[in-house]
Amino acid sequence: MASGANLLGYYMYHGGTNPGGKLSTLQESKATGSLNDLCEKSYDFFAPVREYGQISPTYKELKLYALFAADFGEDFCKMKSVIPAKNPLDPADTKNLRHSFRVAQDGGDGTDGAAGYLFVNNYVRHQKQSEHKGVTLEVPAEASQGQKAAPIKFGPFDIKDGDYFFLPFNMKVGDALLETATAAPLCKINGDYVFYAPTQSDARPKSAAPLGLASDSGNNKNCSQDQNAAAASTRFNFKDGKWPTDARVILLSREQALNAYKIRRGKKEWLVIFDGELTDNGAAVSLRGGKKAFTEFYSYPELPVAGSPTAAGGPTDAGLTKSACGQLTKYAAQSDASPKSAAPAVTVTASAKQEPGKKFYALTIGQHNCGKNQNGAGASNDNGSPTARGVIGQEGLPALDDALIDIYYKGSYARLYKDGRLVADNLFCGNDVPWQIAARRFEPGQYELEIQELKEDEKIYLQDRPSFTNGAACDFVKVEVAPLYKLICQLD
Repeated sequence: MASGANLLGYYMYHGGTNPGGKLSTLQESKATGSLNDLCEKSYDFFAPVREYGQISPTYKELKLYALFAADFGEDFCKMKSVIPAKNPLDPADTKNLRHSFRVAQDGGDGTDGAAGYLFVNNYVRHQKQSEHKGVTLEVPAEASQGQKAAPIKFGPFDIKDGDYFFLPFNMKVGDALLETATAAPLCKINGDYVFYAPTQSDARPKSAAPLGLASDSGNNKNCSQDQNAAAASTRFNFKDGKWPTDARVILLSREQALNAYKIRRGKKEWLVIFDGELTDNGAAVSLRGGKKAFTEFYSYPELPVAGSPTAAGGPTDAGLTKSACGQLTKYAAQSDASPKSAAPAVTVTASAKQEPGKKFYALTIGQHNCGKNQNGAGASNDNGSPTARGVIGQEGLPALDDALIDIYYKGSYARLYKDGRLVADNLFCGNDVPWQIAARRFEPGQYELEIQELKEDEKIYLQDRPSFTNGAACDFVKVEVAPLYKLICQLD
């Protein structure tokens, strides 16, 4: 985007599982003329949406830019790219800062002079970049020809190793002009503007509440319940100090922005901040995550959940409690603690089977109701019907939807068999990177886990190599199970 790209393409966006071929397997291998030997079943590649439907950190990172492009992309695409000549060209350069601009000469929206965005990148994979303290960056003259006002400057600010972000200048925000900001635009909600602190090193709130909701008059009236309001407002430099009178300005931390989702019903929009997965099929909203994700999540404005109470703190028809949090609404729910909502027990024991260069184990998945409602029927299609109003679960509480089974091992690859048939496989990616499978795709019962040894002298690139014994690594380490609960909310 900083270099002028307007078409964002992704490969791969969604992982999956290769089906079994009639005459052969369908994976790429050296034997079939490909450059590498890949898994026979798994086609995951840590994609944004992974093999079993779980979302990865990459998904949340991409969502920051997808939300921005949806609301601001039309003007952004018309902006030319301006890359300073002194930018380092060598990827191995760890000392010099990389930055560039996207600029619209006429302001893009009727403003005087140039309007656009500053892009800063101090991240290079596998490298530690120098920190830059007290940096001031100025929009170059060639990008602001005809500009009537003073030169546009950002800073001084500190840029740490791993920081990457973009910031707006001369941006129309309602009926006001945002000359500069140390916050990145995320999206618009019903005409209000949502920004976020662009780096993890930025000051973040002590609680899960947003950093601040800036007022339409610049005196933080709308932030009266937010202890971080004053700090939030200092990030925005509006022309002549005049904040918009027809729009609010909301500031989130970067972490909250990563957890932000946008929902639409007709012309009405909501921003939901949820530390989990949110999907919306147009009829019902599904939230899926661990127990922690349901301890609190937020919306702006208040979600019209079916049966919502008028009194703060009361239960909704979806088994939620709600309370005010500044200008946001906070929701909380407790996961269904009935036996049917328990995650399956998973055990791994050594097998007597032996083959050269391999170890075998019996992996047993206990009984579970993943993907089934409380009556034991199949998973809901999330259509928000009256019988599923609010949630599929006991007494309107989040119900068990799935359980992620994390298998830690050391070796070249691992395979899982059921009655002699290969059902899943994985390439070793590092000591702290588990092989993750989803319980709802596997019937309860016993499976055979096979681990192929990794030799110390094999020419396989790994960021995090395992420990070797007698020149080889081949061991099961541990298994962990994390339940995922699902809440289905029908919006009135």
